[in-house]
Amino acid sequence: MNLSITPYSASKGLDEPPTIGSYSQCNVCFNLSQAVVDELKLPEDGDYSPRRYHNIFDIRRTPKGYHISRITFYLIEESKSSGCPFCRFLNAVIVKFVSSPSPHDRISLFLEEGHIRFTIHLSGSVVHRFDVYQLTSSASEQSRSPYGHLPVLPDIKPPHSEESFNYLKSRLRACVETHDSCRQNLSSASKRLLHLGSTGDSSASLYETPVGFREPYVALSYCWGGDVPLKTLKSNIRSLMQGFSLTQLPAAVRDAAQITRKLGLQYLWVDSLCIMQDSKTDWEEQSAKMCSIYEQAYLTIVASSAGSADVSFVNHLWRPPKFHYRIANEHDITLVAREGCTNGHHYNPYTSNCPPPDPLITRGWTLQESVLSTRMISYSTCELQWQCKSTRTCECQMPPDKWQVPVIQAGLSQLEILSTWDQIVSTYTQRHLTYPGDKLPAMSGICQLMQRQTGWRYLAGLWEDHHIRRHIRALRRGRSA
Repeated sequence: MNLSITPYSASKGLDEPPTIGSYSQCNVCFNLSQAVVDELKLPEDGDYSPRRYHNIFDIRRTPKGYHISRITFYLIEESKSSGCPFCRFLNAVIVKFVSSPSPHDRISLFLEEGHIRFTIHLSGSVVHRFDVYQLTSSASEQSRSPYGHLPVLPDIKPPHSEESFNYLKSRLRACVETHDSCRQNLSSASKRLLHLGSTGDSSASLYETPVGFREPYVALSYCWGGDVPLKTLKSNIRSLMQGFSLTQLPAAVRDAAQITRKLGLQYLWVDSLCIMQDSKTDWEEQSAKMCSIYEQAYLTIVASSAGSADVSFVNHLWRPPKFHYRIANEHDITLVAREGCTNGHHYNPYTSNCPPPDPLITRGWTLQESVLSTRMISYSTCELQWQCKSTRTCECQMPPDKWQVPVIQAGLSQLEILSTWDQIVSTYTQRHLTYPGDKLPAMSGICQLMQRQTGWRYLAGLWEDHHIRRHIRALRRGRSA
């Protein structure tokens, strides 16, 4: 094959990139550096069309950096052989994850604001997406290292680990102490809560909240996945108020109880226990308070990875595959390629070969729980993910995908609120309900929030103002046709 480029170059110019310090710049992988691509001085006037580089691959400016596509395995192999340490790393990842790599298969690079991702394309389809980083090192080591521009991240640990619990605590503390839009007035809209007592206690009890109750409580968002072994009924409510063993709880609820206790809190709201399940009156009364119950919860724990209540989300051990690459004689640097997280914040149903979503986001009732919660921690299939009224973040520290359920915030214009409502309804219609009669109740909390912020009148699934505006627009379109 007759190439028109030198894979690893130390000379200057557009066709042969310049040198920084004592390390040459590769014109195949660009040292996985956004700064190196900056040297090409692509247009900055909002023109995001691709620029053909050496008539072989394309470089396209994005709003946050660059997308480099059509880089063949052959080029990576050639550049590795010519001495590029970054292509040597990429080649090692390809060999690790692709059983029979073809020279004509390709990768794409995304270099955006400190986030580095590359994708492997086999026969035209994306089959692997990797985040690239280096393991935590000292500041002095990083300043001396030619890999210092690569982000420094920890590996994602299992959800039962101390590292994951410390992540939860740090996000919760930052939100409570610094986020003005997440401020709460402690109170409980729920008629009942589980009183968990202290860490080490083997029992809990159902507790009826008195008027003026202001203790912080945690709410649980989860899938029933069928019937649950313990729930509040007319026949057992008195017994549950006297106390019961935590071992009687399904695994997901037991996990939530343990996390609540570990946070130093004593109260937990769980629908199956805090709403009398065989009382239509109690169910209607408490379901009508869903907006306040989740809004006023100090924290909502979301059991995203569990498809049913009897599945533990804390003991879910799967984490994205990763590859550690030790750089010999280079300041003890370890580079990592980790399969990108694709659930929760990173789920995009329009991505090719997209894996199934977390079980929880397929359920209708759980949508309003995520929209209404002031702050929540999601135990997704891949990692822990944090969301509050102020921010979204996660253990992998990659930016969330744009296909997310929007947050209804104070201060939005009427047009923005209507647009948000349309997005929420579009998402809701793709979810499933066990009982079709729950279609309107499962959105009632969101409707209460919208009504409180706008003063609009709600008409069984439609907003009066929204409906009138749409009707006027339709009439106008008809006249202009």
